[in-house]
Amino acid sequence: MQKPLPDRTCLCVYGSAACAADWLASVQAQLPTGTRLLLAGASAAHAVAGASRHPELAADSAEAVLAALAVDIDGDTVVLVRSDAELPPHAIVRLLEAVAVPGVRAAGALDNLDPQRSPLPTGERSDAATAHLDAL
Repeated sequence: MQKPLPDRTCLCVYGSAACAADWLASVQAQLPTGTRLLLAGASAAHAVAGASRHPELAADSAEAVLAALAVDIDGDTVVLVRSDAELPPHAIVRLLEAVAVPGVRAAGALDNLDPQRSPLPTGERSDAATAHLDAL
């Protein structure tokens, strides 16, 4: 059973590379009704009804994107996902459930593309499939 989301929840897809259309469709399919979608950087070029677009925010840094969007997301609970993140099945649903925990205002997906976001020990890299790593 999915926990109720905070009143104002925003999923932000960010990064200098545009997300693939099928990746974005998969993310959208996991969004509960009422979740705001914000497309930053190159992903803002996708035609998605109702999405907020910020093509000027092409940063790969979550911190930079949050700082630039501070006014637009003021008061929102935010889930950040890089446009090139290799997500396991149901990742968006699980991130949204994480922000439903009282006191949690933001959540983001880890990935193996950048050492700062990798769940692996420093200096290690894995070529294993995302779904396999997630299942461990």
